[in-house]
Amino acid sequence: MAGGAGHIYDMISRMRNNNNLLNKSGYFKMKEAYRKISKKENLVYRKASTKELLKIRGKVIEQRRNDTIKMILVACISVIVSAALLSLAAHGIMRYFM
Repeated sequence: MAGGAGHIYDMISRMRNNNNLLNKSGYFKMKEAYRKISKKENLVYRKASTKELLKIRGKVIEQRRNDTIKMILVACISVIVSAALLSLAAHGIMRYFM
């Protein structure tokens, strides 16, 4: 009877909210003002020395190594937990049929 009523209500409320945004002229004025300001700004980037680049490279390599170790640990733990759950399930099924 009421299948999908929640989805329909959600769709109606989203359309209403989008229309409310369109009716607010300040929203678009704010976006245009941001665009004008961002075009005027000339960002100056300083060059990094080779010493700084090597330091950054070392940090990135160390972080990648730590992330790899964490991923391997998570994979090992998930394999162990999965094996334990499967063995418990198999043991329970065997007890049920005996």
